[in-house]
Amino acid sequence: MTKKTYKPWTDAENAELILMREAKTPTKEIAKALKRSPSSVINRINTQSIPYGKELTFREVVDTAFAKGEIEFGDVDTERKKQSKELFSLRNVLEDMERDIKPSKWFPKLRKFLKKLFGLK
Repeated sequence: MTKKTYKPWTDAENAELILMREAKTPTKEIAKALKRSPSSVINRINTQSIPYGKELTFREVVDTAFAKGEIEFGDVDTERKKQSKELFSLRNVLEDMERDIKPSKWFPKLRKFLKKLFGLK
């Protein structure tokens, strides 16, 4: 008969290991708290496939990014209104140019180029 060289893991130790891993506690500290060797803790982590740190849900990731100002939620209609105002102001600029600048040979080409560039009709 072979002699067991390790003590079996209890449910309480498993629960504590999982909680400490979710809190991203270093393996050496976990080993000290559970009175086990670091290698036994690592073996248990690998056999039980315990993730390091709590995995965030999609909702948590989005909420965190929103709180940090990395993303914004906007109104689609507001965005469209902004774009239409910009196009309207470009048309006004082009019309002002037509009025202010005396027509010459190059003006119709410039007008055509600007209309094409800004997608105006």
